[in-house]
Amino acid sequence: MSTYATRLETFLPHWNSNITSSRQLAAMGHTCDRPPLESLEDGSRCIECSRFVPKATSIAILEGTMVDLTNGRLSLHHPKCTHLQLRFPFEALKPDIGRYDFAKVRDRWERKAAPPVSDSPQTSGLFTLPAELRLQIYSYIVPPSSPVTGKMVQLNRDSNRMITERGLHRPGHRDLTLSRLLSTCKAIHAEALDLLFRNVTYSFASSRDLYLFLRQIGSSGRHLLCSVDVACGQRCDAISFALLASCKKLSTLTLRFDRPRLIGD
Repeated sequence: MSTYATRLETFLPHWNSNITSSRQLAAMGHTCDRPPLESLEDGSRCIECSRFVPKATSIAILEGTMVDLTNGRLSLHHPKCTHLQLRFPFEALKPDIGRYDFAKVRDRWERKAAPPVSDSPQTSGLFTLPAELRLQIYSYIVPPSSPVTGKMVQLNRDSNRMITERGLHRPGHRDLTLSRLLSTCKAIHAEALDLLFRNVTYSFASSRDLYLFLRQIGSSGRHLLCSVDVACGQRCDAISFALLASCKKLSTLTLRFDRPRLIGD
């Protein structure tokens, strides 16, 4: 009998550098399909319907930028495959042409409006201080956060972005202190990013919202995530929790069920 653990083992050690994709594919019923000859295409295959997906395609969609995913679907299974009950979250986000064009234009405009990135070495006296003192300074700048952020919600229908429900409906100007601090430079971003996740529990109304959030914060954010509260019982549970397994610092996980149900071993 195939289990998530046995399917994940087939990807090792061939996909060690892409363990994030391996976890998601194994959760969706795929095993590694590595050809005997290197010249043949490497990828994964569904254990039920034998649907083959090239490795490069899986990595681009399961680890790439979310804004490009609304242009199409990742077909992991044939139409009558029993594993279709495990939904890939982005399949429900394929918009009509008008909304997709708007999302692309908006994202392109935001990238142009962003300040240019510089790789020049840091010359600020701030970086002559010990890292512990710099972190203390960051904590003074950033306003204290609530132990619980509240529910995370989708920003709007044509976006994959998640935002706190309080921030979405808050009237007036938003406090951008933390975002401005993180956008100062790469070095400060790497050091201060932990302030977003320290002593904070992120709450989600569905595993689909959890998945979108985990993709949005990227690998650096997932490595810092400590506490999650999520409602279970959706078709996106498998792939969402497979991606959640990559959160190495996760110490608290609260699972909520809308109605009583039996949970097997």
